[in-house]
Amino acid sequence: MGPSSRRRYVVIHSGGVGIEERQHVLEARGIFVRPLEEDDPDPHSQALELYVMSPEDLKDGLATKLDGLPRDRASRSIILTIGTPPEDVPANYFAQLPNPPPDEAMSSSLASALEQLRLRSELTAAVRERDRRGRERDEITQIGIALSAERNLDRLLDLILYKSRWITDADA
Repeated sequence: MGPSSRRRYVVIHSGGVGIEERQHVLEARGIFVRPLEEDDPDPHSQALELYVMSPEDLKDGLATKLDGLPRDRASRSIILTIGTPPEDVPANYFAQLPNPPPDEAMSSSLASALEQLRLRSELTAAVRERDRRGRERDEITQIGIALSAERNLDRLLDLILYKSRWITDADA
């Protein structure tokens, strides 16, 4: 599974969790890799983020940092731990692997986590599109009602023009 050209994937990792050995493979697939210490979450980033870390790093404040992100940003981030996670894991927790992780398990977990991020992103986009279309349908329904009820042609044309601009997001 390779990343889509429209999506940017970032793997953010703790030291000693096995990503360093796979970094060149991930980067060859177009996936950015950076250590947790260098991570400063940009609240405006559209990247899909996979955090691979030790349970200690998860306990030491990453969960709080992630919980403080805007909701849409948090929905584009998931966490994979190497070792047993703390009892209260964040909502975007994905899975755990034993420490040290077997190569095959690490590879398949990384692929699964990136696929999960892709699917979440597509679902979010589909829900947003559904909501937009619902709003447009409601506006068109209002125009239909006005066509039946409004007798003043100028008001009717103004309404049609206004709603058309709103639906198409046009200025003129």
